[in-house]
Amino acid sequence: MDSKYSSSALYKIFSFGIVQHGVKIKKGNLVSFHNWFPVKIKISEIIQISYIKTQNQSYSYKFRTKREVLDIPYSTISGSNFQLLIKSLLELNSEIEISSKIKTFIGTPIEEVKFKLDFTPIKLSRFTEEDLKLTQNHSDKDAAIGFSIVFIFILGIGLSYFLGDLFLTNKYGENYPSLNIGLFLISGFLIPISISNIIIALVSMYLGHKLTLISFFIGIIFLVTGVLL
Repeated sequence: MDSKYSSSALYKIFSFGIVQHGVKIKKGNLVSFHNWFPVKIKISEIIQISYIKTQNQSYSYKFRTKREVLDIPYSTISGSNFQLLIKSLLELNSEIEISSKIKTFIGTPIEEVKFKLDFTPIKLSRFTEEDLKLTQNHSDKDAAIGFSIVFIFILGIGLSYFLGDLFLTNKYGENYPSLNIGLFLISGFLIPISISNIIIALVSMYLGHKLTLISFFIGIIFLVTGVLL
């Protein structure tokens, strides 16, 4: 039984549309194209499937045999396609061991999620659970949120350094006090925290007004202090 599983919209963008199918079942092998080039393992040798957080704080499906492990990043194909893939693998190899969480995942229909601001605070104790659920069910949206947040932090810190350096050079000359640029950089870190909290409200993971307001106003205080000091 050969099957093809379409790449997620995000992975199609990253692969410039070249990789149309991120994962395949072909001639008794599980084949992944998450690195553009095919990597395969024999389905008959798979003994375990798990879903874990990697060292870079992303998520990945691990397909383990006695000799090797095939890691497939969660954003390679959609959550619904991972459901179909795991079900197909279990049909082909009933000896595969899966966790209770994966059993729940493949047995639960995925509900559509639309980006919509929801400022209902979520408890910190539930944040990890909801993040895990989002990565499994809606990898495209989770990755889009993650990349947006990374971009905002890079932009915030980069702009704070560039504008701070420009302002301080005009005010003091090239040998301006290092404390001042430090205050600009702290501001460039704190304000993106506030913006990021608003962004995750798009997927109902808002951490509350306190985090938004406190990080924003403290960031503004550092910015003003850097200007006036």
